[in-house]
Amino acid sequence: MKALKEDSLNEGDYKRLIRTICKKIVKGKSLETIADEVEEDIETVRPIYDVAINYAPNYDVDEIYKELRK
Repeated sequence: MKALKEDSLNEGDYKRLIRTICKKIVKGKSLETIADEVEEDIETVRPIYDVAINYAPNYDVDEIYKELRK
């Protein structure tokens, strides 16, 4: 499952997006609110959100990234 096209973000930017989404999940924000706040569409945020919630409470960004890139 790939949340974004290969060429849309470099690894560092993609991990920053994952980290930001994880922080917002911790704060209890909804998928829709997170998408709005990170200024991405829900179709972009949903795969990251769906994988990230499985890594609670530690949210290992590197592991989330690896899973999303499979």
